[in-house]
Amino acid sequence: MLEDKYENLWFGTYGSGVIKYAGFHFTSYTENNGLLNNYVYSMMEDKIGNLWFGTKVGIMKFKNDNIEYLIPQNVDSVNCIKSILTEQNGVLKYDGVHFTNYKKRTGLIGNQVNAMIQSKSGEILFGTENGITIFNDNTFKVMSGLNAKNKIFKGEISSLHEDKDGVKWIGTIGDGIYKLNHTPLIHITQDLGLNSDQSLLF
Repeated sequence: MLEDKYENLWFGTYGSGVIKYAGFHFTSYTENNGLLNNYVYSMMEDKIGNLWFGTKVGIMKFKNDNIEYLIPQNVDSVNCIKSILTEQNGVLKYDGVHFTNYKKRTGLIGNQVNAMIQSKSGEILFGTENGITIFNDNTFKVMSGLNAKNKIFKGEISSLHEDKDGVKWIGTIGDGIYKLNHTPLIHITQDLGLNSDQSLLF
């Protein structure tokens, strides 16, 4: 779900396109009236009011009921785009003209990217099946020296969040939640009150 700067609510669906709620009525957008694809996995609004929708086959840019399709041509494949990134095929960076595909061979710790945030310090964190990669100053580094063979997180990263105090919360599949406030990591599991250690999302 996304709330835009005009306080409209946008809902992405799995198979029924996008639904806009303007406070009084609902408007549906589907392939029948211009959407690229009816499976909408992610939504965001940029600084100038463009809405971006990540779908099963590509990205849509939406402004004033005009839709522009952005289908990456210089990547191996696109499965589904979550938070304007691709599952199983690394990360896509769009500079307004071209797409760049980052994968394990170019610095990521894993190709299955499940979550992405930009921290208050400007770093971009990517949560993958093998841990977390940090992108800063055009350089990738693995968080806390993690690597696929000897990693801190037993489960794959499912979600990332930074709260108002700058504390980072890391959700995993099968390994609970981690709280990072500088160091050390605090590990929160069922033993400390969680209902489940599985598929934790923020």
